[in-house]
Amino acid sequence: MSERDTSAAEVAGSGASYYTRQATGLVREISVGSNIALNVSFVSLPLAALVATEAPFSFPGANPFWVTVICVVLCIVPTLLYGMLTKVMPRSGGDYVFVSRTIHPWLGFAANFNISAWYLLVIAYFGYLLAPFGFSPAFTTLGVATHNKTFIQWGATLGTSKLWGFVIGAIILVLCGALMSLSLRRALRIFGVIFLFSLLSVVLSIIVLAIHGRSDFISSVAAFGGNYHTIITDAHKAGYAGSATFSFKNTILAMPLAFASFGYAIVSAYAGGEVRSARTRSLRAMLYSLAISGVLVALLMALALRTFGNDFLGSATFLSNTGSKLYPFGSPAFFFFFVSMVAHNPVLIGVINFSYIAAYVVALPATFLIVSRNLFAWSFDRVLPDRVSDVNEKTHSPIKANVIILIATLVYLVLIIWGTTGFLEIFYTAGIAELLTFFVVAVTGILFPVLRRELYERSPIRGSFLGVPIISLVGIGALIIYALFFYPLATNDVLGANTTLGWVVTGVIAGIGILGYPISYLLNRRRGVDLSLAFKQLPPE
Repeated sequence: MSERDTSAAEVAGSGASYYTRQATGLVREISVGSNIALNVSFVSLPLAALVATEAPFSFPGANPFWVTVICVVLCIVPTLLYGMLTKVMPRSGGDYVFVSRTIHPWLGFAANFNISAWYLLVIAYFGYLLAPFGFSPAFTTLGVATHNKTFIQWGATLGTSKLWGFVIGAIILVLCGALMSLSLRRALRIFGVIFLFSLLSVVLSIIVLAIHGRSDFISSVAAFGGNYHTIITDAHKAGYAGSATFSFKNTILAMPLAFASFGYAIVSAYAGGEVRSARTRSLRAMLYSLAISGVLVALLMALALRTFGNDFLGSATFLSNTGSKLYPFGSPAFFFFFVSMVAHNPVLIGVINFSYIAAYVVALPATFLIVSRNLFAWSFDRVLPDRVSDVNEKTHSPIKANVIILIATLVYLVLIIWGTTGFLEIFYTAGIAELLTFFVVAVTGILFPVLRRELYERSPIRGSFLGVPIISLVGIGALIIYALFFYPLATNDVLGANTTLGWVVTGVIAGIGILGYPISYLLNRRRGVDLSLAFKQLPPE
């Protein structure tokens, strides 16, 4: 018998041989606490805090508090969808497994490749943001508080230097790759310490804003070389429409800004094969994470409106984002920068800023984990070469997958910093592109009871309301909510998510994902392996 015939016989004769091996090699190390921490970190409180400045700037009259509250309530439904599907299919790969085992492997790979490629961009973008939005305001506020001109100069340099932006971003990305190549138990311990420290930025910000009112902040603005009322006046004269008057319409249109955070309390869905008691605990951990993040950010937004004022937040961001010479501060307009301005105490300022930097950093391991487990799942199903799913015997980590991610994110980082301005702007396009995958997942939830009836009937999510399966109702609700977030991004020019370049990049990435599976199918067929057989059952644990 030839080598090709032997390979084909092995695949036909044993379910285990559909995959690269009989067991994944991954270990269930993610406890309930780590599960919640990973999900909260992926929500990313620093990214959520952008609502305070970007919402009133991009959508004048939008109220950051109501943007947050409404978005969190709506996000309960899609979070339920991911949690319910994880109950049935707790495997590495998340929506890749959900879609490939329910509708078709081709669609499953294309949808998951699409979101993974954009997650890589997000990892690199977070690395890029550390210098201008992390270290720059830290040194600027410390410099003013201590009357240290060197710190002030460092803050100004870090806010604009491309080289330092790359150096800091690259160091963080390499450290993140190294962390995720340790054993998951050790990595989660280190991650847990950084995560707890990162929460100090939120807790201390709440305390500072609760103590200091509008008059204190006006005085702080003056100490930093600006004038509170002049900033508002200058922005209005320069063309900013103003946010002194509440706009319900713009509050709704601004929700995609909040969805960029609260729509992502779903990390454990992608690492289902490593979550302890995933069938019973993953959904609760996702919902707890959404609730915790929502309450904290809503409180921050309410205090921001009280202390800073919505019109000031929009006006300062307008001057900062448009590069106006009338913007008086050395660091970009940002929520935690304004908190630091009113804190005064150097020690307090230092803790707030460096714990806030930690909040940026903790978002990286969670995103890294998602993409590495997606690559692992593709390889385990033989869509990618077998070696990509190799697991180190000592650490039980897919180190080769981690290396691929690190290289890709470093390339993205170079393009973000030294590429065209348009490349930087397509960050908001990620919202449109990722929602395309979420649409597919919503349809999967709707069809799951029909297409996988046997699996549904013996699953913990079986149940109906008025004769309709509950998961189908949740899928319909998620589809509607995703469309509600998609529409403003696709039709509103303010955020630049719908630029021609953005649509082109979205199409290219989606196209690569669409071509990937059939190419792999043909290559596997040449060596006598029917790739489709692996998708007739759930992968082993």
